[in-house]
Amino acid sequence: MSQTDPLEEILKNENLEKISELIKTLPTIEKLTNKLSELDKRGELDLLLDLADQSLSILDAVQKADLI
Repeated sequence: MSQTDPLEEILKNENLEKISELIKTLPTIEKLTNKLSELDKRGELDLLLDLADQSLSILDAVQKADLI
């Protein structure tokens, strides 16, 4: 079993393109994590996650009701 050099794998053209795209999204990811941290500090993150979970449960129930 031959092992690939990790640096060679990273330097492949298709991987460099993916890494470049990821780097371009870093400011957005940073804004999102900052906002999530703010919501968590204020105790609002859990509420939002619970509301999202309830909304998905309702949506799932409605979809199942339409199939019956």
